[in-house]
Amino acid sequence: MDRAITGHPFIDGRRVTAYLELFKPLKQDLRWSRRLTLTKELMPMIKAAQVKRNGIAYAAPLPVWEAEMLRMAARPPTLTLPLTGHGYLLKVLANKGEQNAAALEKTVEQQRQNRVVSVGGNNELPPVDKDLAEKLTAEADRKDRSEINHRMAGKAQYVKTLKTTLKPGSNHDPRNFN
Repeated sequence: MDRAITGHPFIDGRRVTAYLELFKPLKQDLRWSRRLTLTKELMPMIKAAQVKRNGIAYAAPLPVWEAEMLRMAARPPTLTLPLTGHGYLLKVLANKGEQNAAALEKTVEQQRQNRVVSVGGNNELPPVDKDLAEKLTAEADRKDRSEINHRMAGKAQYVKTLKTTLKPGSNHDPRNFN
């Protein structure tokens, strides 16, 4: 049954069917040709495990698709039926993708800064990528050395300038001022 609806052995056809019921007109059944068209629109995105919205591709693994289809089939109060397209589902999946990307970015940033993150009472240190830590440490050391060398070169140039301008007998020699 599942494969007949979706053409894919791992996609739960019952969840897709429950979602497709949201497209059913109020006083009649949803035509099979319409079901097929709606399913054909979804399958490439589901198989690719991503949603493209506003030119940005968001990760959307199969379990996320199925969970959102089931949630929508439960008919949240903000949903106006019958649906005319997949826009609401795609928007929800894109928002989840953005939230997941933001959470991942936050975790990476916290690891980069070597912060301890307590999540749900878990006081363990987050895993640290040793190669990344070594790379960041080496880069910080290079920047520090570069900054010190730059300062030292500036000081050496200043001293050299002072020595040449304050040579005994030069116009800038303080002993020549009367």
